[in-house]
Amino acid sequence: MEEKRNNNALCAVLAILMIVDCNFGERTFPLGGLEVYWHLPLMGAMVAVGAAAFLASPDLPRGAVIWENLWVLLVPALFPIVWSLMVWIAGQADLVVIRRGIVSMGYQLAAAAGMAAAVYILADRAALVWLIALLAGNFPVIIRAMAANGPGAFFSDFLTLLVTFAGETGPVMRLLEINDITYSLGMFLALFLAGRFALGKRRMLFLLTLFCFLTGLKRIAVFAVLAAAAAGLFFTAIRRMRDLESWLLKLLGTVFLLGALAYVGAVYYGVYDYLESIGFDTNARAQIYGLYHPYYRFSPAFLGNGTGWVDNMFRVWLDRAAAGEDIQAYHTHNDYLRGFIELGMIGALLWYYFRFNFQVSRAFRTQGQENGIVSLILVVYLAVNYMTDPISTMEYVNATFAVVLLSYRFGERTKKEAARMREENRRLSEPASIGPGGGA
Repeated sequence: MEEKRNNNALCAVLAILMIVDCNFGERTFPLGGLEVYWHLPLMGAMVAVGAAAFLASPDLPRGAVIWENLWVLLVPALFPIVWSLMVWIAGQADLVVIRRGIVSMGYQLAAAAGMAAAVYILADRAALVWLIALLAGNFPVIIRAMAANGPGAFFSDFLTLLVTFAGETGPVMRLLEINDITYSLGMFLALFLAGRFALGKRRMLFLLTLFCFLTGLKRIAVFAVLAAAAAGLFFTAIRRMRDLESWLLKLLGTVFLLGALAYVGAVYYGVYDYLESIGFDTNARAQIYGLYHPYYRFSPAFLGNGTGWVDNMFRVWLDRAAAGEDIQAYHTHNDYLRGFIELGMIGALLWYYFRFNFQVSRAFRTQGQENGIVSLILVVYLAVNYMTDPISTMEYVNATFAVVLLSYRFGERTKKEAARMREENRRLSEPASIGPGGGA
């Protein structure tokens, strides 16, 4: 009874930390000359709670299952740092660039570790609690916008946003552009539509998620949701055809890597400039990519500027613009390009592989087919969004990716691991058999 009360208390603490993070995580505090998001200490607090729970009452099967999947999530965050060490040393990078790179990857590591702690305590419920926390962070913004402008103005702007498919964003809807939470909710929508998040039992939760997603509507995110859900449904339909499934996964992985590289090449050689010249509105993408063009080369010899360079350059341009200089400041709005600029051609290809191909292949191989399909859904969603938006460093997005992959069918996987451990202990505890030739 006492153990159950303690567990309930830990669950409540984790839920509160999640809700606080989704409401205040994007606020900053100064540290070492940088503005650090509260995500970092809040995720650190979640890790501390999880570590304390493990030390107080170790559950080895849970810990083993989490670690088996956690290290796979950590690789894409650690790799840019390892690769950049070479670039930073060779190029004698400014200390501020190095700090920004380490802090940026630190957010990703903290998100994965924090969600691992949440899954250790909340088990299968962790993803559901995180979704509720995201909604709890989104709805106060909606309520404040409605209270300040009136329900009529709110729904008028909302209808215009939907009818024009985000072509027109009124003043009220601009208050609701919570990009990080919107993209995170899109991942859950894809899971709902692909039948991976119990839509039949959670219709109200689905409708709330859809509403919040639509208030912060991003066109690319809609396409990403549909593509991810379609991929999930298709691989669910062919799940009995293992040979076809394996062949298609290898094909998709190869096409993705070549396509990502070709996309960066097209950007480098001016495809967006051409689109603008024939009258196609690229939403300033041509100007953005032109701004970054002098700082990289589309060549295997280009090894990158080091992780953190894009964030630092963006802030340099902001400071110069604030000082009155006639210069525009833009982020890359393209995570494939960002990775290429910071890691170079070879480093970027490796990062694409670890961020996408490696996640899916490991999930299919070690977690089972069902978890592999969930991993594929999330990866397709991210891969589409990476084309036009800088979401690879968004803390809520990385936390959502981690908590879904770690918690999906967690109870079932933990039972299998516990059974394996019992069998291994039984085998090791049995006395060695003595052959017919005698013994000692």
